[in-house]
Amino acid sequence: MTDKQPDFVPNGVFHVFNHANGFENIYNTEENYRFFLQKMGKFLPEVLEVLAYCLLPNHFHLLIQVKSKEALQAFYQKKYNVSDKVMVQKIEDNLLDYHTIARQQLTNFLNSYAQAFNKYHERKGSLFMQNTNRKIVGDKDYFMNLIHYLHYNLVHHGLIGSFLDWPHSSYHTLISEQPTKLARKKILDWFGGRDAFLNFHGQKPNDEFGFEKILECVF
Repeated sequence: MTDKQPDFVPNGVFHVFNHANGFENIYNTEENYRFFLQKMGKFLPEVLEVLAYCLLPNHFHLLIQVKSKEALQAFYQKKYNVSDKVMVQKIEDNLLDYHTIARQQLTNFLNSYAQAFNKYHERKGSLFMQNTNRKIVGDKDYFMNLIHYLHYNLVHHGLIGSFLDWPHSSYHTLISEQPTKLARKKILDWFGGRDAFLNFHGQKPNDEFGFEKILECVF
């Protein structure tokens, strides 16, 4: 994308997506999908809360919320072993770059997965396109419809008949009661509860929000 992408900001909600660099897949086995989620759970929770996701053979979509300033400050201080005195000064002088803190951890996650994928499949070179795209999610209707579209993505591309049959999205986790690192309660509360979430997903996605362009740009 040539347009400047929005900076990550504390508490901001973003749609993040990337595509295989070329015609290969970024997941070739069930273990690859599982390992991607494992890496996501290792790298992101301290700085980015994962709200929803959909993993397709050659690209992925994540809906994330950046953690609060306080959480990002605590992460930065712990990661770089910064003293309390220096940390206070950095905060007072407005020297912390919250965008970089969040972006770097996302980059570390994807790089870690790519390195493991290359080793596992005995391949070389970049796995993802150079720039991971992000779009800020600005209102409740956009938010709710975007989650619907992420779960519906396989149907949108004609790869599967029903999104209910695809195991590599957040849909089944969000409606289950199994332990998860996803922000399940936050998502269901946005929709008005589990039943409302199910009813919303029982409808066809609303094209009014222009997600056709968002989803096509990485496929």
